[in-house]
Amino acid sequence: MGWCSLGKSHDADAAPDTGELLAIYVAREHWGTGAGRALWLEARRLLVDEGFREVTVWVLRDNARTIRFYELAGFVLEPGSEKLIDIGGYWLPEVRLRCRLESR
Repeated sequence: MGWCSLGKSHDADAAPDTGELLAIYVAREHWGTGAGRALWLEARRLLVDEGFREVTVWVLRDNARTIRFYELAGFVLEPGSEKLIDIGGYWLPEVRLRCRLESR
């Protein structure tokens, strides 16, 4: 029904203890079931276990549904983080969101 990918941040300005959530994907028929939240909570646990103190994620700027998902998970939009990425010959703006990770 879904998967996620994570690791050390690829951003040049990232601190050594910053992880990156590269993707969370949930099949459309499972949207709204809690599958995405379950994937995020497991990713968060793995990041904390690896010693990361914060995590970032890049999202297409106009993807309001995904941005809302991450905001509900505790991420905050990072002002001034917008960049353009090439997707199939189209340049689209992405923004970075950031979340502090606290050990439980």
